[in-house]
Amino acid sequence: MNCKIPSFDSLSNKEISAINSNSYTASYNKKDLIFKQYSKINDIMFINSGLIKIYKEGRQDKNHILRIGSKGDFIGVLEMFSKKQHCYSCVALQDCEIVHVDVDVIRDIFADNGKYISSILRKVTDVNNATNDRLISLTYKQLPGRIADVLLYFAEQIYGDYTFSFPLSRQELAEIAGTTKESFIRTLTEFKNDRIITLSGKKITIESVQIVKTLSKLG
Repeated sequence: MNCKIPSFDSLSNKEISAINSNSYTASYNKKDLIFKQYSKINDIMFINSGLIKIYKEGRQDKNHILRIGSKGDFIGVLEMFSKKQHCYSCVALQDCEIVHVDVDVIRDIFADNGKYISSILRKVTDVNNATNDRLISLTYKQLPGRIADVLLYFAEQIYGDYTFSFPLSRQELAEIAGTTKESFIRTLTEFKNDRIITLSGKKITIESVQIVKTLSKLG
C-alpha cells in the first residue's frame, strides 16, 4: 500500500518502504472507539479524513475533552517518547479514515532522520500549544469569553469556515467551555439574540467575527 502521511520528501526510499510495509488504513464509523485510555501504544496515527474526539476519562463517568482532531493531525507522537500506554481515549465524531503506522518503525526513523522528526514535531507542537492555550483560558476568562473561544476554535482551527455544524452535543460543548450545559445554552442564546451569531440546531454562523474575537481577547 502507499501510506498517505506528510513529509515523505524528507524520507529515504528505504524509510518510505518501511512505513508502507508496516502501516494500514482503517475506516471508522461515527461513535466508534479508536483506542481507550491506558491501552498499549502500538501505532502512530494520522487522520486522513473526518473528526475525532480526544478526551481524558475521569471518575464517575466524567470525561474532559482535550481537543478535536481533524484531517492532517497526528495522534500519539509525543506519547511514544515517554509512555507505553495512551494517556487519553479517542472516539470518532464522524466517519473517518486513519492511517496506523507501527510505532517501532517511526521510532527507528526518528532516531536516524532529524529532518523528518523536526517536520512532524513542528506540526504536533503547534496543535499541542493551541490546546494548552485553550485549556489555560478556562482558568481566567469569564463565560462569554470562553464561549467565544469555543466558537473560534471550531471556526478557525477545525473547519476553516465561520459557518459550520457543531460535531458535539451541548453537554460536550459545555465541557470544552468549562461550564454547565444550561449556562452554555443560555450564553449561546444571548449571542443569537444580540445577532452575533445565527443558530439553527447544530448549524451556526458567526455573523460578527470581530465581536467574537473581542470577547475572546477581553475574556
